Amino acid sequence: MHSPCSCAETLAVVFARFGSVRLRPLFDGCALYHEGLAFGLWEDGQLYLRADAGSRALFEAEGLGAYSYSGPQCTARPGWYRAPAGVLSDPEQAALWARRAFAAAQRSQPPGQPRAGQRRGRAPAPLPSRPR
Repeated sequence: MHSPCSCAETLAVVFARFGSVRLRPLFDGCALYHEGLAFGLWEDGQLYLRADAGSRALFEAEGLGAYSYSGPQCTARPGWYRAPAGVLSDPEQAALWARRAFAAAQRSQPPGQPRAGQRRGRAPAPLPSRPR
């Protein structure tokens, strides 16, 4: 089966201590979901995590830049920040930052809006299992 993201196995290992993570294609990369909410974005070999008013200062204090993209009429910065360098190599840091990003996603969820997979009756693709 074709993975929606070439880094699926790596991300499964990175976020194992955080919990179940599913991937869904998004732009030129993939979105990372936990319990139906997008908390991460993988694009062009870079991991971005969800931030909001309650967590943005943590990213800025680390000097981490915001994700942005340019369209024909504007440049958007949708609330994603580059993950700290150690996140991909340190499972404890990965779990800590993933919890922060997931909390921001929960706070940003509009009341009554269905989570991913609820609208169309399907869930995002699961990450592959780690070999033991």
